[in-house]
Amino acid sequence: MSSDLDVAIIGSGPAGEKAAMQAAKLRQRVAVIERAGRLGGNCLHTATIPSKTLRETILYVAGVKQRSLYGIQTTFRKDLTVDDLMRRKEAVIDGQLEVLEHKLDRNAVTIPRSRSTTSASTTATRSSGSTACRGRSPSSGRA
Repeated sequence: MSSDLDVAIIGSGPAGEKAAMQAAKLRQRVAVIERAGRLGGNCLHTATIPSKTLRETILYVAGVKQRSLYGIQTTFRKDLTVDDLMRRKEAVIDGQLEVLEHKLDRNAVTIPRSRSTTSASTTATRSSGSTACRGRSPSSGRA
């Protein structure tokens, strides 16, 4: 990764994605650093997107019988399995990941492919040598 970045975003979940996009639109040189080695964070891979995809798929399948009462005919295989649901979930995750990668690429956001580690005493410095961020939060006044 180049040392001449203006902004380094740690994490590519919803907040990290928004921060990276905003900084890039302000013509900053931005890198998104993801600990897990895969973009999207927990929201995309283990929490919100997978659970909502499974929920919506089940509701859709369960609603087919009810829709038939109104004359709307839809047919499904009778042997829908958990593996089928998991394939649907993975397809949705892959689609969302593709969109995220495209947005980051389109805005010239660097994505280093290495593992990062931080601690509470992390210090980021500007090329001028002045401290840009120390500790937990630059706006809180705490070190």
